[in-house]
Amino acid sequence: MNNVKTWVSGEEQAKNYLLEDGFIVLAQNYKNELGEIDIIAIDPIKRQETKLKERLDNNEINEKVYKRFLAQLENTLVFVEVKTRETNFLGDALYAVDMNKQRKISQTANAFLKLNKKYKGYPARYDVIGITKGKLTHVENAFNDFYN
Repeated sequence: MNNVKTWVSGEEQAKNYLLEDGFIVLAQNYKNELGEIDIIAIDPIKRQETKLKERLDNNEINEKVYKRFLAQLENTLVFVEVKTRETNFLGDALYAVDMNKQRKISQTANAFLKLNKKYKGYPARYDVIGITKGKLTHVENAFNDFYN
């Protein structure tokens, strides 16, 4: 498969994964003068609540921690970078999101927020989905917005 088909296929796979996991996809391949963001989505409270409950049920957290985090849940705006590789010759696809790429995503996201006032006040996070040799890995909160 050529590179364009690889990344298009990877972005579709990532979008479908997010939708199946309960995210609400707002935009795909969002572009502005500063760059591009592969997927912009909402991580709704309901999905977060379900994931938190799973952690409680699996004894990863206790009841006190569960209640504390449950009280803090909010719909969250998520900017997702997707990297796809057919082989691991150059390493896992996740490694392709270096500091320069993070800065560009952050700047693009901030420009998006300035233009889309309806998301003002939403907490935001940056996720990365890496697909290497067909295996999808989703890293939530992969980096911080400290580049402005």
